[in-house]
Amino acid sequence: MDLSELISRVPKAQASKFQGEFKVLRKSVPEIGDKTAAEMGESSIALYWAYAGDEDRIAQVKATLLLLEMDDAKILPERLGLVAMLQLLIQRKLEFDRELMSRLLMFVADFDSIDIGRLPIVPVLNAVERLTVIAGVPPEWVTHLRAIQSRLRQADASPKSSGAKLITRIDKLCQSDFLTHLKNDDGWANQMAQEIAALPSPAREHWKTLIQHAASVTPASPGTWDVSFEETGIDEGAPARAIELRLDRTCDPGWDLTAGRLIDSIGIDEFRRRVTGWIERVPDSKPGSLSQFSINREILRGLLWCLRTRALPDTTAAIMAATEFFYKKNSPLAVTGVSILQRIGTTEALMQLTVLEERLKFSSQKDFVRAARRRIAPQRNISFDDLDDLTIPASGFTELGRRVEILAGFRAEIAIAGRTAKLAWFKQTGKPQASIPAAVKREHSSELKGLQQSVKAVETTLSTSIARFEAAPLGQRSWRIAEWKSRYLDHPVVGTIVRRLIWQVTDSGRRHVTGWDNGQFVDVHGNPVSVNDDATIELWHPIHDVLEDILAWRRWLETRQITQPFKQAHRELYLLTDAERNTRVYSNRFASHILKQSQYRVLAKSRGWTSDYLGQWDSGDTGVAKLALPKWDLLAEFWVTGAGTEMAEGAGGYLYVATDQVRLYRIGAVEQPMNLSEVPPLVLSEVLRDVDLFVGVCSVGNDANWQDGGPEGRYRNYWNSYSFGELSETAKTRKAVLETLVPRLRIASQCEFVGHFLIVHGQLRTYKIHLGSANILMEPNDQYLCIVSDQGSQTDKQPMFLPFEGDRTLSLILSKAFLLADDTKISDVTITRQIVPHVA
Repeated sequence: MDLSELISRVPKAQASKFQGEFKVLRKSVPEIGDKTAAEMGESSIALYWAYAGDEDRIAQVKATLLLLEMDDAKILPERLGLVAMLQLLIQRKLEFDRELMSRLLMFVADFDSIDIGRLPIVPVLNAVERLTVIAGVPPEWVTHLRAIQSRLRQADASPKSSGAKLITRIDKLCQSDFLTHLKNDDGWANQMAQEIAALPSPAREHWKTLIQHAASVTPASPGTWDVSFEETGIDEGAPARAIELRLDRTCDPGWDLTAGRLIDSIGIDEFRRRVTGWIERVPDSKPGSLSQFSINREILRGLLWCLRTRALPDTTAAIMAATEFFYKKNSPLAVTGVSILQRIGTTEALMQLTVLEERLKFSSQKDFVRAARRRIAPQRNISFDDLDDLTIPASGFTELGRRVEILAGFRAEIAIAGRTAKLAWFKQTGKPQASIPAAVKREHSSELKGLQQSVKAVETTLSTSIARFEAAPLGQRSWRIAEWKSRYLDHPVVGTIVRRLIWQVTDSGRRHVTGWDNGQFVDVHGNPVSVNDDATIELWHPIHDVLEDILAWRRWLETRQITQPFKQAHRELYLLTDAERNTRVYSNRFASHILKQSQYRVLAKSRGWTSDYLGQWDSGDTGVAKLALPKWDLLAEFWVTGAGTEMAEGAGGYLYVATDQVRLYRIGAVEQPMNLSEVPPLVLSEVLRDVDLFVGVCSVGNDANWQDGGPEGRYRNYWNSYSFGELSETAKTRKAVLETLVPRLRIASQCEFVGHFLIVHGQLRTYKIHLGSANILMEPNDQYLCIVSDQGSQTDKQPMFLPFEGDRTLSLILSKAFLLADDTKISDVTITRQIVPHVA
């Protein structure tokens, strides 16, 4: 078939379509200039579409190659344009078969010019590397590659030229040992290659065979590791289906059978030991070494699948650390790591999945790990809540709140204090060592790294466990005493939390409210309470008791100087008001506040709420935060609207939102809000407490720099009313706590409580600290005093008992009180100029 016949077969519409594609081609391939564009005639357009009129890129490559291989094409003026078109197509990382790859190599080797800028040498070599990860380069390809290499040497012999780099790549490709194809990663792959190279034969050959097989890992049907839109659909349930489908993916059974035989030839213990060591080095690797189509990535994927039925406890920890690294570097191997841990399914693997979920930041990642953990629960015939209980990491702790290791003659001690952990060093004499000993850094670097990681892991466990305990009443969690002791009380990390909480025990139909003191349950008077192991225990909530009993438990904690991990005995209670009885189906108790949207959404998410992101787009002016309460068959809603015109950079959403109603619904009946009088008091109280927390933390009224009313002064009235107005329930609790604490402070004689304020009498002025916002007015004229929160560095440093953790405003008020009581010692001129205006 000659050119004229081909041209006659092509509709003009196809030629017109190519004209548009060619404009894109010119922008994508710089080598196509205006001169070449002018030379692109109708003949090449017609020829191209005669073979590739559809969207099949492989067909387009074949068509373009065919044109370039035809004798007639060698005299076409548009020949260089066709070469550029071929380069653009190959750059799409298509999967070529062996025959087409041979044709491409032959074309490059035989082309009448070796201009690297015009010829698709780099994408062709990339394709060869992708296709030869496993089996190596076929002999006929080696011939073509050497021919290309020879021509590159003729074209440019400079050792630092781009051609020299291509020559080196071709040398590597033509070597028979596939391990030479590994990317230098300064981590696991380098260590693997070094260890295998040092082995004697035949052990070395056994390992090479296994590693080569690992690189060939393929999924069972449907044949891809990822999932497609065709499988998931695009409706609301698509994300959840995608998670389940990814977890369903497994390696091909035939591949797995062969892997087992190869591992047996090496020895299972030897395999576990070496591969665990390599996986431990993954976080040290260069991220780029695990890029798409990398032999490093495919070998690692295969080794992970080999481990799923052969892992040791140390192996699961290594897989978790590697998976966390994959998530940080956005690698698809993160899905593999989670899938392997789920399939291992041991207690150790579950603990590692728990730690991983706690460390991840993005909800989509957490959802995937949580789904993997949920799959294990029915396999072990336990609930998902119980699964959380059974997989709380101990992080190497063997005694309550303390871990001790001896390294290079020094004692390393990790001690838990509240919700934090601290690593300290001690000499052989027992004296503290101020810094990490040099001998430890030199001789025990891996152990040191492990200790430092344990500190972070423990703090994550403490934070997560505290949140779970605080949510326990809403989750209607309860335990048998024997389970509670083994899971919590005797746990070396979580045991430090449960001993600071108040518990409700039901034994033989009798209810006891108890605390833990000196190794036993006691009542509020300190009397021992005898409890059977079959009794039921749950977290006590003050809404179930009268004020007199609540105050008694507060005194019990104060007497023993017990700081609770969250507000329990001092918890705010939100009972139904007359206004809410009138509105019936909604509460306006926290309406008309101005919140910082970003801060509010982060806090809401941490409390289990999902919230809309508001911005100036369709339906973006109003939104709803939702909290599902499945144990109660209820759904809570908190309405917000966009406020002002200020927009966040980047995402473009509102900087501020205005608060509105709170409603509750029966799940499945969201068209009709419930009458608030029908909502269980505990649920209503906890929902409103969360909303109060959102307002108390995120309101612009807390911002000391907003005394001018914010943008254009539009919120001046709101800022003043919030900063110095009525106290919320949280602020009322704070006032009650301060009225107990302040009389014991060294500055007590300078302090008094008047209305909504803590009054501090300094030497220069008298100050009124608002108990809700912590903002300050100065007498005699109520002049506003702006002190930003980091000024707390000038406060009193003496240890101070607080009855609960987590109230930052309480600490801030105390810090400001100490600062202002000694106002003559304040050195910060931004403060002193406000107190005494004439001070320079």
